[in-house]
Amino acid sequence: MTTEGQLPPLQLVATPDYPVTEGRTVHLYCGPSTIPDSVNWSWKHRKTEVGKSRDLTLTRPEQSGTYQCFANNTVSGRMSSLHTVSITSTHTTVAEKLGIAAFVFFLLALIVLFGILFWLGFQRLVATKTTSNTAAKAFPGTDNSPKGGFPPAESGGDVYMNYTSNDYSNLDLTNVTGNDYSSLS
Repeated sequence: MTTEGQLPPLQLVATPDYPVTEGRTVHLYCGPSTIPDSVNWSWKHRKTEVGKSRDLTLTRPEQSGTYQCFANNTVSGRMSSLHTVSITSTHTTVAEKLGIAAFVFFLLALIVLFGILFWLGFQRLVATKTTSNTAAKAFPGTDNSPKGGFPPAESGGDVYMNYTSNDYSNLDLTNVTGNDYSSLS
């Protein structure tokens, strides 16, 4: 039981009473509610005064730490027990930034690698198609036969005849009346 002017014990209440992230609000209230209006309130954070009202609102990580509320009147003074508030930062650290940069670099390298593999595969596909189309055609500058048509007799191997002139390369099979080309094989 308190006498006239004596202050009852103080209790510090935090809402919410668990660690929060930066930007979320922690509301500190110093009770009980039966204290008269003539009381002077104060708050200390790590033994440094930070407020002069009955409640205190915190939102930043640098406001983390221990808090204590004080109530004084002309007759007596009271203080609450210490209460720890934890507000964690949402800023990325250097290690997190390096991890993000490494991941982005990896994705870019993967895209470049797939691009190169796709290009090489496409080049191989195009090269296969062109070699099958040019098998009967001679490459420019490879005609070793003398003027007059026949290859030299000392070649001693198979005879290759180049049938790439207009007479043989633009054949239209719909106009063939007989087997005029049997001697070519």
